[in-house]
Amino acid sequence: MGLGAVCVVLVTASFMYFSAQMKSSGTQPGPRILVPAPAAAGGLTRDYAAERTIYRVVLAQLRSRFKPAWLGAASSYTAAVYDEPGRTDPATKGPVRLIFLGVNAASSFGDPSTNLSNYMAGIGAGIAGHGAVGRPTQVRAGPGGGSAECAEATAGSGRATMCVWATGRTIGTLAVSTRDASISELAGIMRRMRPDVEHR
Repeated sequence: MGLGAVCVVLVTASFMYFSAQMKSSGTQPGPRILVPAPAAAGGLTRDYAAERTIYRVVLAQLRSRFKPAWLGAASSYTAAVYDEPGRTDPATKGPVRLIFLGVNAASSFGDPSTNLSNYMAGIGAGIAGHGAVGRPTQVRAGPGGGSAECAEATAGSGRATMCVWATGRTIGTLAVSTRDASISELAGIMRRMRPDVEHR
């Protein structure tokens, strides 16, 4: 199971659980995820060719599963594949690729820390019996504020490192094959990317 398939399992597994737990609390000021995702973010470049080929089915699954799960909760979302310049995946011999998913709330997701915990718990609950999520590590959210956590996860034979940030109005998920980035490395990439994938 490749990175794309692992991400579909992990991210979509959390949707129904998280949306059921989410409590809307009116509108709040704060950053919004750019839709569509930009061509470059934090020094990484968006890989449109990979999105049309290698990750076409994966992104289609994300979009098809997203709509019913987040009906009424989200106003917009985006999914994209980014390459880290100058780095090669030792297994595929291709670029190191990261998958990004960003969600904007229709009103408000409420308390960032609480909803981040619900989101991460939803991933674990959703893949129970098919995989496992390691204990989340709290990390600095960086520009834009909010709360952030990272964890390593397995689904089938695949392993992914994921970082998630939450504000009162957004949820952002970044994932990469575990062999390509540790939790601390991915957290650094997340903080570099946030100013480019969000706006106020």
